[in-house]
Amino acid sequence: MQADSAEAIGGGTPSRDAAGAADRRFGTCRRLLGLGAATALFFTAVVPIGLVMRVFGRDKLRLRRDAGAASYWIGRDPPGPAPGSMTRQR
Repeated sequence: MQADSAEAIGGGTPSRDAAGAADRRFGTCRRLLGLGAATALFFTAVVPIGLVMRVFGRDKLRLRRDAGAASYWIGRDPPGPAPGSMTRQR
């Protein structure tokens, strides 16, 4: 037996070719299951929360237009650090 065979090196572990074949065979299945899980989570958690917020009139992102607003900027209190203190940014 050769010293560099897969059995001698890894103690009977599958070679890289066998692992690659398994990835090719089951990779699509894993991708579809992951996509299915993400889709199920989206439609069972995110969509109902959004619908409930819409029914109750919540606008957390403040996307509604206000024709009477002078500005859409949010005032900060306290005003923040002095402009001269931010000199070491890159």
